[in-house]
Amino acid sequence: MQKLRSNLALGITLLFVLLVAVAFWPSVIRSASAQAENGVKDELVRLERQQWDAFKKKDKTALAAILAKDYFDFGSDGREDRTFSLTRGYMSDEQDLVEFSMEDAQVKVLDDHTALLTYRGTYRGTERGKPNSGSAFYSDLYQKQNGKWLSVFTQDSNLKCADM
Repeated sequence: MQKLRSNLALGITLLFVLLVAVAFWPSVIRSASAQAENGVKDELVRLERQQWDAFKKKDKTALAAILAKDYFDFGSDGREDRTFSLTRGYMSDEQDLVEFSMEDAQVKVLDDHTALLTYRGTYRGTERGKPNSGSAFYSDLYQKQNGKWLSVFTQDSNLKCADM
């Protein structure tokens, strides 16, 4: 009888521990997921800043290292491919980027190899010698390829075009 009580007490204790573990498991998973998402956000914001820095310096090598081979941009100028991004726009002699800032950066991790970065950016520079400044909403889709995050798609909504 003593052995039966002892086994019953052990069983109840194990059941209690199991119930507590099951109850807290979702918060452990959410916490780990949030930490992973924050790490991805930090990395993508760093890469996005590197892109804008490459535009400022007209550094095609640095920009090419961030853009996937099949990258394209879709904005107020229409659809532009990787070659355009590396040779025209801010990379051309007609435009210069002096300053860029980003605010309200948010990341939505879609799966282990895909994440969407959105933010509002403010730019200041020149186009054909005349001042050019404004703000836009940006969406940049990144994919992890061969262990490295690369930009595969950018969409911008220029707030000047939207009269905002």
